[in-house]
Amino acid sequence: MTKIIFLDIDGVLNSNKSKPYMPAPYSPQVLYVGIDEDKLLNLKHIVDDTGAEIYLTSTWKYEWDKEDKSKQDEFADEIDRRFAAVGLKVTDKTYEDRPVLRGQGIHKVLEELNPDDWVVLDDEVHPDFDDYSDEIFPHFVQTSWYGDGLNADEAELAIQVLNGKRIVRNEYKVSTTHHGKR
Repeated sequence: MTKIIFLDIDGVLNSNKSKPYMPAPYSPQVLYVGIDEDKLLNLKHIVDDTGAEIYLTSTWKYEWDKEDKSKQDEFADEIDRRFAAVGLKVTDKTYEDRPVLRGQGIHKVLEELNPDDWVVLDDEVHPDFDDYSDEIFPHFVQTSWYGDGLNADEAELAIQVLNGKRIVRNEYKVSTTHHGKR
């Protein structure tokens, strides 16, 4: 039984309350927000309870490499290092024609793998999610960059979705700008 978590990082594994600690590439005096332990443990709870695999949808994925870790940047290394520390690993990432087409990347994985269940963890409704609304929104658990990222209640909802529950779309917060790595 295949289950997949489509994972954003910013706004899911961190929030605007997170303490910046990662030096920016080419500008070490600037610090980026990384991955918060409490949110990572909420993700681990989801994986432990469901056996789901993790597919990156985040902008952090662009330099993440499934096989050649020497090609990775600091963000991709941080994912691997932090995930391994709690017994998690990324299975793969989505691939889309343009970065703003996150829904397309999710759709491609769904077509290729036809998983039994899946969930999208993201703080943003991306521009092309409406193109796949019947497919994505019943599986969409929206977190908040301006709240606390992936909290325990959202983790429990994600577990329910991975176990067959479908979400009725209500008031999702549509984003007009993508914030990316912070």
